[in-house]
Amino acid sequence: MKKRYLVYTLTLGLAFVAAPMTAVRAQAQEASTQVSADLTSQIQAAATAGDTQALAQIAKDNPTLAAQIASIAAESNASLASTFAAAVAAAVPSSAAAVAGAVAAVVSPAQAAVVATAVATAVPDAAASVASAVATAQPSQAPVVAVAVSSAVPSASASVVSSVAAAVGTSSVALQTAMASPAVQAAASTATTAGVAAGNTGSTAAASTTTTTTTNTNTSTNTTKNPVLPPNSPAKTNNG
Repeated sequence: MKKRYLVYTLTLGLAFVAAPMTAVRAQAQEASTQVSADLTSQIQAAATAGDTQALAQIAKDNPTLAAQIASIAAESNASLASTFAAAVAAAVPSSAAAVAGAVAAVVSPAQAAVVATAVATAVPDAAASVASAVATAQPSQAPVVAVAVSSAVPSASASVVSSVAAAVGTSSVALQTAMASPAVQAAASTATTAGVAAGNTGSTAAASTTTTTTTNTNTSTNTTKNPVLPPNSPAKTNNG
């Protein structure tokens, strides 16, 4: 009997695979173990309460754990995942891409472009790396991510497309073909609107946080210019 071989071709002109997302999820789960139980409780409490400013403050106080903080918060309250991601990224801009990737790895595929747009809105200079990180976490959403982030940060459009294409292992031309799809355009439009709103909210929350500083409490009086004279002593004059 003749054997038949089935050939499966991934559409959208891109060879999207699940491996990158699996790897990112594993990294996010491993990284989350580095957060102490006490800090995890603080993050979960703030996220459950929807306290975006508190999360931004926690991130600012623990900048090396920004991605883990955002990931834990997103898992604790998925409905505000994009806002949390934007707030944490705005509080720790150098970790914007890591934050976006970590959050994208724990939300549904439909939320990926919103997360990317929110973080890119909060930290526009990192738009390309943010889009790349999210596309790596959710490769099936790469075209939507590219369109949404490009719409939110038009000045970074070219770099966003090239970065996302590289992240999913395809060419910029193939990605742009997928981006032109009516379905992709419609999904990206919705994601852009929601992401920009979340990004602005997160940025505002981060701007309201404080930076811990050391205050000089030395209250000693400098008596050099105005010495205290003993009782009944003649006042010193410029003529001596």
